[in-house]
Amino acid sequence: MRYIGQGLSSLETFCSLMCLQNPVCQKAYDKINAKIADNDNAPQIGLFAEDVVLWCSDANISKMESQLNRSLVNIQEFARNHKITFNVSKHTVSLFTTNTHLYNYSPELFLTSERLDYSKYLTYLGFTLDSKVNCGKHIEKIADKARKRLKILKYLSGRDWGSDASTLRITYTTLVRPVLEYGCQIFQVASPTNLKKTGKSATQSCEDYHRP
Repeated sequence: MRYIGQGLSSLETFCSLMCLQNPVCQKAYDKINAKIADNDNAPQIGLFAEDVVLWCSDANISKMESQLNRSLVNIQEFARNHKITFNVSKHTVSLFTTNTHLYNYSPELFLTSERLDYSKYLTYLGFTLDSKVNCGKHIEKIADKARKRLKILKYLSGRDWGSDASTLRITYTTLVRPVLEYGCQIFQVASPTNLKKTGKSATQSCEDYHRP
């Protein structure tokens, strides 16, 4: 989830450039964490710049919804006290499960009395998470992005003219390979069927665009 007016380092830089007062400080961050963890079964929290994610795990869906809604209430109370506002449209909720009966279940979570939108595919720090926990959606996205970038290699490796092998190799390792490897620490446990999609994009650059 993304909070408006909370990204510490980025917002401090922005406010200094715009001659605005800093909306929060490190102490405020600590208060947010303490407020969220105001109960024994509090959800976990992850912070990266202004991007914040709350999550919890349990076999009981109602229990998870109750825990997360309680934490959201604590956050709203903190926001009111510090005059911080939320953009609810930038907050999204998802459910990750291997239970096929719950694939279409939409958790009921509320922020400022508005129900948060549900999405099966969330993108956090550039990695696309899917409700089935098989990394399939992320692999599809990076494979599609890599195929589009491979067109650059096709253009550079024309039969009548084109760059030498060294330039093509540098272009591939700069533009294509990083795309295929992004998030590999996570999706390396995906099924062979999904992993073949990245391998096909990688070998395509060697097979289709290799100059004789």
